[in-house]
Amino acid sequence: MLLATKLFIPQRFSAGPQRPFLIPRPHLHPKLRAGLENRLILVSAPTGFGKTTLLADWIRSNDELGRMNDEAGELHHSSFIPHHFCWLSLDEGDNDPALFLGYLIGALQTAAPALGQTAVHLLQSLPPPMPEVVLTAVINELTAVTEPIVLVLDDYHAITAPAIHAALIFLVAHQPPNLRLVITSRADPPLPLARWRARREMAELRAADLRFTVDETAVFLNDVMGLNLTVADIAALEERTEGWIAGLQLAALALQEQADTAAFIQSFSGSHAYILDYLLDEVLERQPPVTRDFLLQTAVLDRLCGPLCDALTGQSGSQMMLEQMAHANLFILPLDNEQRWFRYHRLFADVLRHRLRQESPALWPELYHRAAVWHEQQGLIPAAIQYALAGGDLEQAVALIEPVILPTILSGQLVTAEGWLNALPEDAIRANPSLASGRATTLMLTNRMPEAEPYLQAVEQAAGQSMIPEQRRTIMGWATAIRGQMAGYQGDLAAAVNLSRQALALLPQTMSSVRAGILGNIAHSYLVSGDVTPASEQQVRGQILLAREAGNLFARLHSMTRLADLQMLQGRLRQAADAYARASDMVPQLVGDLALPGSAAYFFGLAALRYEQNELETAVRLLAQGMAALAGPLTIEAHAAATGYITLARLKQAQGDGDGALALLAEFKELAQQQGFFSLMWDRAAAVQAQLQLRQGDLAAAGQWAAACYPRHSILAHLPYLHETEYLVLARVLTVQGQAPAADRLLARLLAAAEAAERRHSVIEILILQSLSLQSQHKTAGALLVLQQALALAEPEGYVRTFLDEGPPLAVLLRPIQARSAYARRLLAAFPAAEQAVAAQLAPAEILSAREREVLRLVAQGASNQTIAATLVVSIPTAKKHVSNILSKLHAASRTQAVAQARELGLL
Repeated sequence: MLLATKLFIPQRFSAGPQRPFLIPRPHLHPKLRAGLENRLILVSAPTGFGKTTLLADWIRSNDELGRMNDEAGELHHSSFIPHHFCWLSLDEGDNDPALFLGYLIGALQTAAPALGQTAVHLLQSLPPPMPEVVLTAVINELTAVTEPIVLVLDDYHAITAPAIHAALIFLVAHQPPNLRLVITSRADPPLPLARWRARREMAELRAADLRFTVDETAVFLNDVMGLNLTVADIAALEERTEGWIAGLQLAALALQEQADTAAFIQSFSGSHAYILDYLLDEVLERQPPVTRDFLLQTAVLDRLCGPLCDALTGQSGSQMMLEQMAHANLFILPLDNEQRWFRYHRLFADVLRHRLRQESPALWPELYHRAAVWHEQQGLIPAAIQYALAGGDLEQAVALIEPVILPTILSGQLVTAEGWLNALPEDAIRANPSLASGRATTLMLTNRMPEAEPYLQAVEQAAGQSMIPEQRRTIMGWATAIRGQMAGYQGDLAAAVNLSRQALALLPQTMSSVRAGILGNIAHSYLVSGDVTPASEQQVRGQILLAREAGNLFARLHSMTRLADLQMLQGRLRQAADAYARASDMVPQLVGDLALPGSAAYFFGLAALRYEQNELETAVRLLAQGMAALAGPLTIEAHAAATGYITLARLKQAQGDGDGALALLAEFKELAQQQGFFSLMWDRAAAVQAQLQLRQGDLAAAGQWAAACYPRHSILAHLPYLHETEYLVLARVLTVQGQAPAADRLLARLLAAAEAAERRHSVIEILILQSLSLQSQHKTAGALLVLQQALALAEPEGYVRTFLDEGPPLAVLLRPIQARSAYARRLLAAFPAAEQAVAAQLAPAEILSAREREVLRLVAQGASNQTIAATLVVSIPTAKKHVSNILSKLHAASRTQAVAQARELGLL
């Protein structure tokens, strides 16, 4: 929930009927108006120089000028352009990127209410997106807003989070023409100011611009504060304070009780800090005891309202006191139009708090406790937590944090949740299952999974101690869900599915968002079983519906990516491409040049598809986007990373960079070890490494891999789909080593499993490898027949690289087929020229001898063995032998089938 007071443009007060509190400063307004020609206006000066007041007055003057133009029907000022002004007051609590962006969007919505719907959905995603992703959605929607918008970020010095600074730099770099930014800060923020200044993208106002002139000092002291100072006194005060507005205000408050003003003015000098201490002593000591006590007792509050101050002071009438102090110019500012909420000037509040701790150290924690209790009663839990922590009441803080820690994390505010937990002692976190679960979750999502294990163990230990069964089931369900998610991130997909099913059985139906995420893990089960039948597809489609109902754009993107991946395994490349297109249509502002954290699977999956279609340039771009996503601060998903590195390695091999391909796989091994990936991920990459070594002619290295991973007879018992990649590479190695019969047996079993699970993608690859194995045994006819089966399955979907990556041996087999297959011709043409030349020199072995061709023609005419023997003048046994050889070479079970096969091969 956003605090509306943070989006409020400060208003003007009146100290009396004829005495406006603010001093109009119209001579500065032209600088601000001119600054709108730039992307950014920076107003940077120490505290007390009137930065906020100046901007608020400038905005009002623009609004008044706009009303004058509307009433007159023409422009009173030729350079006037109406703007929508948005305001965001920042404080230290806004250093959570998700919270900061939520407020930024809320501020913009005061000018364009329909803006930011997509961005708000993104902020509710888990893991939370990078701020740049959210801003991309905002920027795209801003371009549709017709009138220009000025967004003021007040007190930006409160922001210390590097991620927010990076987000603001991104916003300025991609700022639409109708948006201007104004930043106020006590010091220069860590932004590329020099670059913006050199490019004339930034206008600046500094302390020298903001200091009161002698004339403004005179108006303020005599007209506003009601003093009757001489010209000399005014000049002396202006000189002493160097036009520092806060110092002048304090001096004026102190002078109201001085009999000898000239002596008082001459009595202080030095730095601003010295003047501040000196004058505050004068001001505070001259306040009535009731006012002084009120100031000190409410100093701990960031925002003040009557009922809240009543709760802290134990007195009634606080609302009237606030209004009286505001009209007395006592460093208090309104935060809404109704003057219900106020805040002290930052400088004034800091000094009051320091004085409170000096005078009443025992009262300090009690006031924070009362503030926390009041905010809790009003349902303002984040503020209640901050007051409890600031007052050092850890018991109260734990009680407040416990019920909201998981919802806060699920809303994407990881930084806020971590900040709360970091403020608590470790033993308090580990003793509380909810807090320990929260800590484990934040560690899991921020790429620190090994650190999460002790907290999960603490959860499981605490869950069994004096806890009601329903609560225990919920806590254990959450811990199990975290373990399942961690297993998925690390690539142990079987464990991820199993743990997720256990968590689903434990968690209550009311935790719908958590259950939806768990179901998403379970939808990965096809990657474990290899089963991509309609039943598995329906499970994945169910996840798409859940994500749509939840309004979670990232979940929808992930679900569509999962569907596309499943369709790839089904061999339906065209439908997979449609699924990726629908995913990008759902979130068009996200699928561009900007990398999405947590969505590397999308980029890598689509890159693998484009690679298969031989669209190498597109694949390169997509792989770069995926690698950028992996470089983000969030946890890396092992399966996605393996897909990306393996696809990129294959692509480099296809481009002729064999060394680069092997180096990439070595890099992935380092990443896998660093991230603690499940061994399956590296086993798969190691197999691909052996395949590439085989492709590069390094049979010894590939053979060493096969001998180390698959000793003789170790693969005969069970062939799980999770290791299909390794088995297919092993079949290649066996074929090249001259162990084709062993390769045939392995491939036959893999083919049966793939056909049963309806993995046509695997079927095509296995058929290609079978054809190469048969060719290595000089069974050319059988090789061509099997290859034609693969071509028949692959042609409708446009497969290319599955054929090309087998190199010249496959091109050799394609050459006899190209005369009657346009698809075979296109594939041959796609081979590199050097490989085509090699294939041209390596004609396939003769399928049938000349005598066998004569026998085949007679068989086709229906001749018996006796007729064949008589016609060819051979013995009947010899005729029978020729027919038997023909049937064997053509993989035929009968004469009729042999004739059909021969016609298909063009032998008749």
